Amino acid sequence: MEAVRAAGEIKGTDLSKIVLDKNELADFENSGHKEWIITNGLGGFASSTAAGANARKYHGLLTASFNPPVDRYLLLSKIEEEISSAEEEYFLSCNMYSNKVIQPRGHLYLEKFELSPNPVFTYKINQKIILTKKVFMVHGRNATVVKYTLESAPGPYSLKMYPLVTFRDFHSNTSASAPGFVYEIKGSGKNLTVVFKNGHLGEKKLFLTSDRAVFKRNEVWNRDFLLYKETERGEESSEDLLCPGRFSVSLKPGESVYITACDEDPAGLVSPSKLEKSEDKRVSDIACRFEPGPETLKKLAYSADSFIVSRRSTGKKTIIAGYHWFSDWGRDTMISLCGLTLVTKKFDVCRDILSTFSENIKNGIVPNRFSDNSGDPPEYNAVDASLWYFYALYKYYRYTKDIYFIENSISAMKDIIDNYIAGTDFNIKMDASDGLVTQGDEGVQLTWMDAKVNGFVVTPRSGKAVEINALWYNALCVYKYFLGLLGRDIEKKYEFLIGHVKNHFAQKFKSASGEGLYDVIDCAGLGREKNTGDISKQIRPNQIFAVFLPFSPLDSETAKEAVETVEKNLLTPFGLRSLAPGDAEYKPRYEGARYERDCAYHQGTVWPYLIGPFISAKLRVNNYDPETLDFCAGLIGNFEPHLKDAGLMSISEIFDAENPHRPAGCISQAWSVAEIMRAVYEDLEGNFRLDKLS
Repeated sequence: MEAVRAAGEIKGTDLSKIVLDKNELADFENSGHKEWIITNGLGGFASSTAAGANARKYHGLLTASFNPPVDRYLLLSKIEEEISSAEEEYFLSCNMYSNKVIQPRGHLYLEKFELSPNPVFTYKINQKIILTKKVFMVHGRNATVVKYTLESAPGPYSLKMYPLVTFRDFHSNTSASAPGFVYEIKGSGKNLTVVFKNGHLGEKKLFLTSDRAVFKRNEVWNRDFLLYKETERGEESSEDLLCPGRFSVSLKPGESVYITACDEDPAGLVSPSKLEKSEDKRVSDIACRFEPGPETLKKLAYSADSFIVSRRSTGKKTIIAGYHWFSDWGRDTMISLCGLTLVTKKFDVCRDILSTFSENIKNGIVPNRFSDNSGDPPEYNAVDASLWYFYALYKYYRYTKDIYFIENSISAMKDIIDNYIAGTDFNIKMDASDGLVTQGDEGVQLTWMDAKVNGFVVTPRSGKAVEINALWYNALCVYKYFLGLLGRDIEKKYEFLIGHVKNHFAQKFKSASGEGLYDVIDCAGLGREKNTGDISKQIRPNQIFAVFLPFSPLDSETAKEAVETVEKNLLTPFGLRSLAPGDAEYKPRYEGARYERDCAYHQGTVWPYLIGPFISAKLRVNNYDPETLDFCAGLIGNFEPHLKDAGLMSISEIFDAENPHRPAGCISQAWSVAEIMRAVYEDLEGNFRLDKLS
């Protein structure tokens, strides 16, 4: 196992905010790779870097969701600023162009960048001019507000603001020469409207308005911006942006000006100062849920809130799997619910999400993806999401004691169990001989290790997978537990099955070599491209779930052996490797174009969300002794520098498997944040701890 940070509480600056100083900001290699994101509760967001340069196709001040949480379009990429007097002028923006030239170099004027969680840029010019720029979104609206304040200056200064606009799907890039880019500019007084007439969405509008700055039209295309993070990903990285003109205002020291960008007539919005007060109160209330409490929870609470969004097609809340590019997924939702909604005391949100899934069960399978169009059926392509549903219900009850909701969910639980016993879609069925669940058709990935490129299944796990059967056993036990709470007897066939599954799980999954548990068994003839025995003996992290789940099928000795195997082979400072080093398929780096990245996705790449189950499992097998508690606190402490490294104030989706463990994937991932929050709240703080293993 690699060395980890010394145990103890996370120390340093106030963790309810991120602060970068002048030296950090002046180094573009540093500040140009530190990303921030704020969201609007609809799937839309504003995002960029601390330097102010857009580095991804997903960066911009207003990415609107026209069909929450999808149909996300970038409307306002950025605002370029110039502050001047009769004698001098300074350009505050920052861009990298395709020739890798940085121009202007406004990041050199940055004195401070603060994220709490809305970003505030403080510019200091020649020791005499201090200008701040604050960005925030309007919750529940596709609207972003930018506030400029001349904090101090020897006299009045002119501030010119140049919006750079586009209209594109957030996965794409804009080219000035693209034949389909049709627009119309309308500007008058303090208002600018850009009408976009391209795309399948029909005519859409971007409204920009100011409380005091006046717009003057001067249309020009700015070309060849380099989205340098896309270069790293092997994606198209050049972008052209349209500047319709500029907003201008004269500011005296102490005065402010607002620019509001939205996708609907801003006449329906209250004043920007009232919007600011409302948003400041909303985000303040988020952290107050953990007052007093660990600073880690206060910090991550902001990220936790960002993942909870509205879905128009269901009329309910849902969980975004990760920013910038993911939508919602059933599996990710069930795993994330505890950390994102229960730890944060948003019990009504958790209940509503669980209700939405239970209402849409088909053939014993909960949706893995809901349709984006009302009335269209969801997608049912996961074997584990239905079983994680039992885990989420159990957690919900432990936190709320809402037995009424559990009573209304019993029939859904029974439906899932009965369908898994009898057999359902994708060859998901119980093997009557041992009670274990097998699954999978050739070419179809049903577990969380689901990468598939050009028709090639990267991590084939058809057969009897270890975490699926641990979840199956847990589901049966949860069902019995709830029946008992309701004063009902469990049918004898289910009672027998619980013991049947437990006995055969221990017999079949325990590795003959003493290396924990096999990852998948009984997989011959199911499209495996390698020797079945070799693959089953791969050391993967999925075995940790057999120890982590509330009801474990393992005895204490086998459970401890599994934890030790995972720790020895897979533990890193930022989570668990998805495959042990030394395996022929092991990939130490997540890099290159999409094909190369997908081939490494579950073949060694570190997943931070797995640190949560690992911490719970290690504490459980060691009876929560003080030494183990200190060790696990140290694992959480390892994430302190990461909170200022990639996605500021959040946890990345994945990391490289080897030093220096570069973060990659989404800059803010729901289950990464959720599981670290849950582990801190439950395991380190001692709330709702699991019972010790016998």
